[in-house]
Amino acid sequence: MALFVGIRLGASAGLLGGIWDAIIMRTVDLLLAFPILFLLIACIAMFGSEINVLVLILVMTSWMDLARIVRAEVLSLKQRDFIKSAIALGFSKRRILFVHLLPNLFPPIIAIAVLRIADIILLESSISFLGLGVQPPGISWGTIIRDGRDVLATAWWITAFPGLAITTTTISFHWIGGGIRKAVG
Repeated sequence: MALFVGIRLGASAGLLGGIWDAIIMRTVDLLLAFPILFLLIACIAMFGSEINVLVLILVMTSWMDLARIVRAEVLSLKQRDFIKSAIALGFSKRRILFVHLLPNLFPPIIAIAVLRIADIILLESSISFLGLGVQPPGISWGTIIRDGRDVLATAWWITAFPGLAITTTTISFHWIGGGIRKAVG
């Protein structure tokens, strides 16, 4: 869902320009001015920490950087000859977006999406560690680490292995995202 929101708003801002670009990008700037973790905590305090609400909050706080990158890519692609030709031929903005822009946006979007998975895992683990995320009987690496704090001196593995799993998973997603980014140019 975050991909859909980020792509839609970023592409709209880049393609339409003018007042829409200003409104969307100032909203992105405003939301990016707050640390995401604090924004998550505030939203959880307002709406609760049920798993559905948590997923929705993670989605709604994860689209801003994607929108900014998609907008920059659209602005760059608008300067290319094939887009200028489509505009000169009178193609609708919708056709230009779906036929010419989106296929050229997918490689960087895929790389960014893989990197965002790692970020979302870290965010979810962080808020669960703080006791605001997934609540028992739900399972989260952050919750397991929080519960293992009390017995860290005698049963260190309760905390170590979930921490290692978080580290391994996020590093793996970053390597995959970096590899995709290098592969697509």
